[in-house]
Formats: sequence, C-alpha cells, structure tokens
Amino acid sequence: MIFVYPFRHWLAGVACFLVVALVLFLANFVMTDTDNPLKGVWNVSPQPFADLRL
Repeated sequence: MIFVYPFRHWLAGVACFLVVALVLFLANFVMTDTDNPLKGVWNVSPQPFADLRL
C-alpha cells in the first residue's frame, strides 16, 4: 500500500511511482556515462572533434 498513502486514488500513486522509477532508471545511464563522455552508450562518435585539427 505504499503507492496509495500520499494519494487519494491508487492509480495516481502507481503512476507517480512509475514516473519516479523511470527518472531514476534514466539518471543511472547519465551517471555511468559521465565517466568518459566521448565513449558512452548515449553519445555520438568523437570523430567530428578529431576533424577540427586544433
């Protein structure tokens, strides 16, 4: 009954729980990807930066 406690309707509690779970799940990808930002799962290739030849 943890879903229902702060809400008047059980569906609102379940929906908010799922939204929070999704945000935490996606935040986990961001945290693991900050280790090496150019070689992560969600990033593009670093090739355009290599083409600049600065």
